[in-house]
Amino acid sequence: MKNKVYLRLTLCVCLLMAFTSIAFAANFTDLDEHWARLQINKWAEKGLVGGYSDGTFKPNKAVTRAEFVALVNRTFNITGDESTAASFSDVKPAHWYYSDIAAAKAAGYIGGYPDGTFKPNSSITRQEAASILARLLKLEPTTGGLEKFADNASMPGWARGSIGAVINNDIMGGYPDSTFKPLNNITRAEAVVTLDRALELFSTEGTLSGKVTVDGTAVSNAVIKVFAAGSYEVLNEVKTDSKGNFELNLKAGNYDVTASTTDKAAYKGNIGIVPGKTSTINLALEDAAVLEGKIEDEDGRNVGETEVLFTTNPTFTAKTDKGGEFTAVVLPDRTYTVRVYNPSEEDQEPVIITEELQVGSAGKHFIGNLEAPFSVGVSSGGGGGAGGGGGAGGQTIETINEISGDLTGDYRVTTGVNGVFGHDTNEYTINGTLYVDPGPDNDITLQNIVVTNLVVKSGDENSVVLKNIKVTNELKVTALNQDKKVRIVTKGNSYIAKAVINSQAKLDIADTSVLDIIEIALDQNAPLKEVDLLGDLSSSIVTVRGSSAKINTGNTTKIGRLIIETDTDILGAGEIQEAIVTAQADFKDKAPINIIAKQGIIYIVIGNERTGTNTDNEINEAINDKSILLPKIDSIENWFTLNQESKTISLAETPRNFSPAALDVSKPCSLELKANGTLLGKWELGKGENEITLAENVFGTYLTNTLNVIKTSGINDQDIYQAVNFGSILDAVKSSEEDKAIVYNKILPRIFELIDSLEDKSEVYAAINLPAIYDAADSDTQGKIKEAVQPAVDVYNSKTGESIVFEDLVSADPSVILDTVNSAAWKNDFYNAINFTGIYTALKDSPSRSDIYDKINFTAVYEALQNNTDKLTIYLYAALIYNDMKDFNPSTKNTIYSSIDVNSFLASLIDKGNTVEFVLTDSFNSELENTYTLSK
Repeated sequence: MKNKVYLRLTLCVCLLMAFTSIAFAANFTDLDEHWARLQINKWAEKGLVGGYSDGTFKPNKAVTRAEFVALVNRTFNITGDESTAASFSDVKPAHWYYSDIAAAKAAGYIGGYPDGTFKPNSSITRQEAASILARLLKLEPTTGGLEKFADNASMPGWARGSIGAVINNDIMGGYPDSTFKPLNNITRAEAVVTLDRALELFSTEGTLSGKVTVDGTAVSNAVIKVFAAGSYEVLNEVKTDSKGNFELNLKAGNYDVTASTTDKAAYKGNIGIVPGKTSTINLALEDAAVLEGKIEDEDGRNVGETEVLFTTNPTFTAKTDKGGEFTAVVLPDRTYTVRVYNPSEEDQEPVIITEELQVGSAGKHFIGNLEAPFSVGVSSGGGGGAGGGGGAGGQTIETINEISGDLTGDYRVTTGVNGVFGHDTNEYTINGTLYVDPGPDNDITLQNIVVTNLVVKSGDENSVVLKNIKVTNELKVTALNQDKKVRIVTKGNSYIAKAVINSQAKLDIADTSVLDIIEIALDQNAPLKEVDLLGDLSSSIVTVRGSSAKINTGNTTKIGRLIIETDTDILGAGEIQEAIVTAQADFKDKAPINIIAKQGIIYIVIGNERTGTNTDNEINEAINDKSILLPKIDSIENWFTLNQESKTISLAETPRNFSPAALDVSKPCSLELKANGTLLGKWELGKGENEITLAENVFGTYLTNTLNVIKTSGINDQDIYQAVNFGSILDAVKSSEEDKAIVYNKILPRIFELIDSLEDKSEVYAAINLPAIYDAADSDTQGKIKEAVQPAVDVYNSKTGESIVFEDLVSADPSVILDTVNSAAWKNDFYNAINFTGIYTALKDSPSRSDIYDKINFTAVYEALQNNTDKLTIYLYAALIYNDMKDFNPSTKNTIYSSIDVNSFLASLIDKGNTVEFVLTDSFNSELENTYTLSK
């Protein structure tokens, strides 16, 4: 079937080449002295006829009936539709001339022979040609004038009226010997001259001429476009000559005409054209609104090399380039309906993008991205678009020199400049698209900007620097108008959700920047099919599609996943964790760690040819796996052991008291510690190394959550207390006078209140070390301490009959007295008589309380409290850590936190069957979440 179609097309071309727009030359070698050379050359210049490959026209060659019909149809624009049938037994649908003969029959200007045939390949006679033209042009049949031909008697009756009609209308003539020769075959030259006369005589055209001026001065090369009145379809287009004049032929009717230059426009409407007459107009140009923008389809792809129409009355048009971008010159201060032709659907009407594009005063306006309601596929314009921003609302974008606040709409950096845009510290947002076009020899830096889309159209090999830039939707590189690579360097904590590379470029991912998805889809017209990938892309997915490409990697390049969908060469020593190969690939210098190749695909690894074995399902599963984008813990040190494969983290058995943990993560993320889904701690982490202290969150900011977990987890208070070294905590406080004040004012009251509530205070009394406190106190404080303890001295004397004094209890060695007390039945009476609150009051107000504090053995105090009461609850612990410790200076808190063995606490939770997890959530895409389970 394919061979038959090919043969049919070949025959069609060969037979019609002389009477179609396939013109080989207008100066044919065999027409030097030919009587019809002027008409033939005119038709050749218009593309109505052509010659042969040897440079000849062959004017005397006979024309077949099918060829003549085809030429008539093209001359008078006669066409049929799919339902039109030829209805001749020798004209089949498979023949090249079928549709022309069918259209001619439907138009009523041909007939066949009595046997039902048309004889399409027979040469057409002059009398047959006359009959066809008479019918087509509806000429009045006549025999008048035939008598002048010597051979008129040989003219058949059926043809005499038609011959007379064409003779009397000067469409055909006779020969020098006074004959008509009705039975002679009409030649190629005769056919052209005959149809030229018919077209001229019965033309419905008139002429439109005019002049274009600015302030009375003629304008050359102004573009003139003609539309049917009130319509948007361009019917004709010319340019003015050096004197500002133009002229063109139009069919009778009414027309709208526009004139434009690069920055000026004019319009005349409803101009009448009368057949055979000339209409003259003058167009005075005025300052125009110059619109710059871009057309994308509904999938964000460029709509390249298509026409865009801006209609209000009049209509102005523009053409998109390969990247979908356009410049339109229109009249200012109007509302336009914008239409665009779908380049993927020929002969279709343009579709409306917006009916409310507000265009302001004269001057340049940037209207950003306009979305067409169709999909063009990958081929139009070469690759994906920036998406978002602008749109049907016609948001005008401005040129900016710096960011002065959050912005909405589409903007562009001043073209052709070097400089820094954005502030040193403040971060600003552009809800739209930012266009960067510094030129191929300029550098530019953007800093501290959050933008929806970023389009880089040019830049030096030195760089376009993105410092702390966040592109939430798409970065697009379309440097199609320069031969060298534009270098884009990310610095600081920059983040790019997706990069689409349509032209040669160098991506340099520096510092702690992150680029999630890279789509290399080089435009087929890109000057250089080459892209450099440098830096850490270990958490990135890179896809190569579209035109074939060469990917260069550096020594320190790391790529998480490389997907090859088009012929690609990969060079350099960069590390590729995983490659998915579905097209020809050549890894010239270094093999990927893991290769998944489609079944039957031949690819090369360092000179060795391999053949893919993976099924389509395996390939699709690998491509759809987005785990590479998830934030990961690359390493963890000090008190955990990481198993990346199982995503588990084991608690270290030693040390139990630890300093902040060191975590290395793949990208910026939040880290949450959860127990049974309850949040116990949260940290914001940057890409790379981080330090976290669990105690500060678990037993600080999220203490309430921790308490709730403890209540329902099955662990007891003692498990918690075992995790805390109170001695270290209070020893740390001794190094800071400010922290001591916090202890005196907030912590000591709770300690002494608790002591007052104890049934057995003997161990706590010993731990307080009253002799040392008394010795460090000033005389006034000593008096108050004595007052608080004297009742106990009185109890001792009354029970033993002795007469000790208070000084005996605060002597260097009061052990004899205390041994007697602790072995007596009245021990509790003795200790209950001590006013512990009074002692605290004395210490709290003492000018020497700093020295006193240093003498208290707080470790012993807390051990005594733990041993002698069941009232030491987690709430006391909470008061100490949360309410009081949060006011300590940072160094003290760090010491305290390092004294809390959170591992012990977490181990207790795990022992009781609780689920403990680290959950990482991407800082820029909350859908990217990764969970690690903690175990012992």
